Parts: sequence; C-alpha cells; structure tokens
Amino acid sequence: MQRLLGVFFCVIVAIAGTSQQPDNELFFDHLTISDGLSHNTVHCLLQDRYGYIWAGTQHGLNKYDGYNFEVVRSLNEEEENLGLFGAKITALYEDRKGNLWVGTSKNGIYYRPVHNDRFISLNQDSAYIFIADHEITSFLEDREGQIWITTIEGGLLQYTPSDGTTRHYTQANSGLSSDVVFDIKEDKYGTIWVATAGGGLNILGEDHRFQLSHPMLPNHPNMSGYRKKLLLDDEYLWVATEGTGLYRMDTRDRTYLHFAPGLETRSLSSNGVRDICKMPDGTVFIATDGGGLNIYSPDTEEITEYRYQVKNKTGLNSDALYCIEKDRTGNIWIGTYNGGINIYKPWKVWFRQFAPGMTGSKTLYNRSILALAQTHDSVVWIGSDGGGLNRLTPEHSQFIIPPFRHQPNDKRSIAGNVVKALFEDSRNRLWVGLFGAGLDRY
Repeated sequence: MQRLLGVFFCVIVAIAGTSQQPDNELFFDHLTISDGLSHNTVHCLLQDRYGYIWAGTQHGLNKYDGYNFEVVRSLNEEEENLGLFGAKITALYEDRKGNLWVGTSKNGIYYRPVHNDRFISLNQDSAYIFIADHEITSFLEDREGQIWITTIEGGLLQYTPSDGTTRHYTQANSGLSSDVVFDIKEDKYGTIWVATAGGGLNILGEDHRFQLSHPMLPNHPNMSGYRKKLLLDDEYLWVATEGTGLYRMDTRDRTYLHFAPGLETRSLSSNGVRDICKMPDGTVFIATDGGGLNIYSPDTEEITEYRYQVKNKTGLNSDALYCIEKDRTGNIWIGTYNGGINIYKPWKVWFRQFAPGMTGSKTLYNRSILALAQTHDSVVWIGSDGGGLNRLTPEHSQFIIPPFRHQPNDKRSIAGNVVKALFEDSRNRLWVGLFGAGLDRY
C-alpha cells in the first residue's frame, strides 16, 4: 500500500457487475406467529382452487390470502373443546367439487362446502361413527368419487357421498397390516395403496382385502416406519418413512431405490422423512424431521442438504420439517416444528445481506458502508466507516481474509479505517480516499 499526499476525494463508486449467489444456495421467506399465524408448529398445508393457502397448526386452522392470516372458526365455535378453533389440525384436502375437508387430532372431521364460508362438524353424522375419537391423518377422493379417510388406530374409512354409505377397513376385518394408517393414494391403474405403521405398503384387492406389497425380510429395512407419506409420480410411488428413510418404488414390478443416511449413494441427512414434493424439473424436495431439507437431483443422483443456521436470517428457521406444499406458481411452502412456514420462491430476486456477525461476514467490522468498487479481477472492494477496507469474491460470496485495517506501527498498512472513496484506474491500480487520513494507492 503506497500512501500519497493530496486533497481528499469525493465518493466515487465504480461497479462493473454484480456478485452472484452460489448456485446451490436457497433463500426462504418466513411466516410465523409474528405475522398472524395461530401457532408456529404446522402439520399440514394446502392451496385451494382460489389460490388461498390453508395451514393446519398445533392450535387451529389458518387461511392465508397472501397478505394476512385468518384463524378459522367452525359453526360450533362456542363449544371451545369441540370446535375447530384451537384444535390440532392434522389433515387438509380439497375434493374435485371444491369442498374442503379438515381432519383434527381429537375433534373429528370438519367440512366446508364449496360455496360456503363456514365449516360444519361431521362428528354427529352416523356415517363417521367408526372413526369417531380417532386422529385423522389424510383424505383421498378416488376416481369414482368416494372419499377415503385414514386414521390412527381407527383403520380406514371409505365414504360414498352419493348415498351416504360407508365401509370400514381394519386389521381384523380386511387384513390391513395395522389400524394405524397415515396415507392413501390411487395410482393411474386404479390400485389403492395404503401406508400404515410397520413394514411395507398395503394393496387393496378386488375382494376388499389387503395384502402387503413386499414380504418382510429379516435384517432388511422393509419400508418400515411409524409415520409414512406417499407421493405418486407416474409409474413411481415415493414412500417417506419416519424410521428407515425414503423409497422410490416402481408400481409395475415393485422394485425400489432406497434413500437413507450412511448409504454410499442417495444418502440423506435423517431417517425421519415426513413429506416429499417433486418439482417440474424432476428434482425432489425431501422434508426431514431433524435433518432439515434434502433436495435430490435425479440427473446426477446427488442430494444437497439445507440446514438451519442461527445467523442465516434468509435460510431455514427450523430443521424439523413436517409438510411440503407446492403452489401453482412453483413456490414451495414448508410447515415446520416451531418455525411456522418457510417459503422458497424460485423466481424471487434476493439480495444477500452482509453484516457484522452474520455467516460469511466475520471480517466485516462495521455495518456503515461508504464506498464500493469492483475491479478488473471481479473482486468487490468495500469501504466502511471505521472498519477499514474489505474484499469480496463474487463467485463464492466470501470475504478475503484478512481485511485492510490501519496498524499504527506498520507504515505499509492502510492510512485510516474510514474509507470514503474507491476507484480503479486504467493501470488497474486501486485508489482509496480516506477521511482525515489522505489518499492511499494499492
């Protein structure tokens, strides 16, 4: 650093380009109780046909219009212990007519007709007596218009809206492998797949009896787990388990790929997979309970992990992810334990913030920035008000260590720590204008 005497420069900023964030970095918006959400633990999410986002939380149902939350009340809201208001919401579903179905942990099922704005309790309807007092885990409308309802310890209920009849499937009467049922899907061939606690999947036969998709082998993961979630992907069925990771099964021959921690390929950050979502480009978002977000690229078979970091204000705010919903514009909504809703918007333009104490900004000693310049080698120079001169590499968004700071006993150090002006001349020399300390040339 060569010091020159002369008049003080005014502020000159020469920016030749903009720094780019790393290709694999994701940014998230957050919606929490500070934004009107009724509880920061979110069990289920749904976007309805009108674009509203519904969030089922530990304490009530929320409707989000893009600006504000409305905490939903049911018709019998005066019955505090029986109503929808304040209930633990565990399942959300919109049928083909636009009717909304809401499952709760202890308060039964609520139903909102498409042209009504209030929810009706179905707890007194005799059609649902078989699953009364059981936690509702999922809904499905099959190709014939029948509604299937899965429960914890109450088995599976098939309801026919046209005549109000039901058929109740349990371990005792239909060969279901467990009465603890978490999810149900119908593939394009009309096959009903049911995910229960334990190993394997259940397939419904024409005789209305279930059989397991695979034999249970010793010393084998067997798709086993307590909680499970299913995702249909053309010929494939993804099976998320809370215990043995994730599986992608070919429904034609029932062969599958296994994703789990410690595998040589397709290694996950956690065996507790709570939900999955596939993007149009084929990438799969994997929500884990305790391991954050995993993203699988089928082209490279690589998995990228995204974890909660305390100082990263635009990252995930929880590693315990419970549910994922992809909206019609391609945004990913993630319900978390104690972190509210995290939203990844692929098309949103983000600015990455650098401030003292934040991740990647340890050498930035002052948040008052007085001058910026990008030199021919793409390095961005940052002059601060008392923190000296910093350098940033745009391709990695990392500060070069150490920064230039005034050292009283070093004549070759920068003359002062208040940098007011930066300019690169035609000979690639950097001129540094300082407050009260003259002019330096680097």
